[in-house]
Amino acid sequence: MKRDFRKGFILLMLVFITACGTAQNSNAVENKESFQDNVVQTSADSTASPEVPASEKSTGTSDASIPSSNKKLIYTANMDLKVQDYTIAQDKVRTIVTQRGGYILQFSENKSDDNLGGNFVVKVPAKGFAPLMKDISLMKHESMSQSMEGQDVTEQYVDMESRLKVKEIMEQRYLDFLKRAEKTSDLVSFSNELGKIQEEIEQIRGKMKYLDHNIAYSTITIHLSQSGDLLTKESGKVTRSIGERASDALRGTLNGLGEFGKWIIIVLAGALPILGIAGIILWMFWLYRRRKVRLMEQRRALYSKAEEQLEIVNDPLESTSSHEDIT
Repeated sequence: MKRDFRKGFILLMLVFITACGTAQNSNAVENKESFQDNVVQTSADSTASPEVPASEKSTGTSDASIPSSNKKLIYTANMDLKVQDYTIAQDKVRTIVTQRGGYILQFSENKSDDNLGGNFVVKVPAKGFAPLMKDISLMKHESMSQSMEGQDVTEQYVDMESRLKVKEIMEQRYLDFLKRAEKTSDLVSFSNELGKIQEEIEQIRGKMKYLDHNIAYSTITIHLSQSGDLLTKESGKVTRSIGERASDALRGTLNGLGEFGKWIIIVLAGALPILGIAGIILWMFWLYRRRKVRLMEQRRALYSKAEEQLEIVNDPLESTSSHEDIT
């Protein structure tokens, strides 16, 4: 009986221990599955289009529901002025931009015989946008044309704000997952997803920063030009015929040759002492050569005369000897 009791007690203990282990395993499985479900739900939220929070849904993004004071507007304008004096007008534009708290973002200039002008790309605070255009239009000018355009980016900006809030919530959730993760594979997976979300957050913030700058500072492109007629009047130039231009070209060529002749005279005048000395040396050498030639000619003449006399003297002797031979 005692042996049967012991066997029964041991069997009951084994059944109890097995039941406890099964319960713990089932709880661990449930915790793991719920943790994975949260990760899957978060990933699904990151891929799905973000929803606007309830506080923002009440305001909406349509133009009718957004107050005019909260609108996000980007203003741009173009102004084209033909002025009498380009230099004075350019200095005036720079002064006006500085007075209105703006700055010149880009400047280019072109100069030729028939045209003189420049382009300004100006950034000015939104509150100084209209006053700056008015100041430019009041400048002294021959003619002017201008255009203005406003772009409403309110809906785009509100959408970015909503997306940024959703991404920030997802970022915090993945940070919590990283703290609770135990497996290496989970750490790698959560880190990759967290990196993607943080990259998207930086992109959204960059776009919002770009919009904020363009909303705060309007852009105005100003083109100044001074016409060829005004340039001709200022410089005193008059349009001339082809014959007059050809005459000017010929006159210029003759003037050039005259200047060349003057330079030759100047060079010769500077080299005159050297040329004089060289001339004297050459003249003395010529006299020496001439005297030597004359002496040689005289010698040749004496030699020729002596030879003739010798021939005369030798001829009678030859005739006498030949006569004796005949006899």
